Amino acid sequence: MKALDRPPQVLLMGASGSGKTSMRSMIFSNNPASLTSRLGATIDVEQNHVRFLGDLILNLWDCGGQDAFMDSYLSTQRSTIFSHAGVMIYVFDVESREMAKDLEYYRDCLNGLSQFSKDVCVFLLVHKMDLAMELEKASGDFPVKVLGTSIYDETLYKVHKTLLRRRFF
Repeated sequence: MKALDRPPQVLLMGASGSGKTSMRSMIFSNNPASLTSRLGATIDVEQNHVRFLGDLILNLWDCGGQDAFMDSYLSTQRSTIFSHAGVMIYVFDVESREMAKDLEYYRDCLNGLSQFSKDVCVFLLVHKMDLAMELEKASGDFPVKVLGTSIYDETLYKVHKTLLRRRFF
């Protein structure tokens, strides 16, 4: 089979527990969020051909994020995992306590892609943003607005400027 005859390969990667399989279940299997709590950890790689947006068939690789699997993808399985990738969706968990390790794995995945799939499109998803809704609920009747910010871009300044203007001007 020629490369053009294959369904596009989509890698779904990220740390263990970041929500990759839950996303897959909802987006590609149309399952409700309430069923995702029943899903177990992905063992190694689960490959599925899925129909998406009508006629598009994708070769979806849901890659388990446990350290042992990630280490294997980046060493002994490197050419298998990263060859022929059309898209990599890398999921970061907003609540991660091991961001340095998560970033190291991400960079290592990019190196694998640059070696075997130079034309790949990479998408980064910061998942579990529903924490913002939980914070709003925890505030009870007190009116609050949860805003996303970062010290590395202009959002922190924009938010403070807007907040202070609303409050004092």
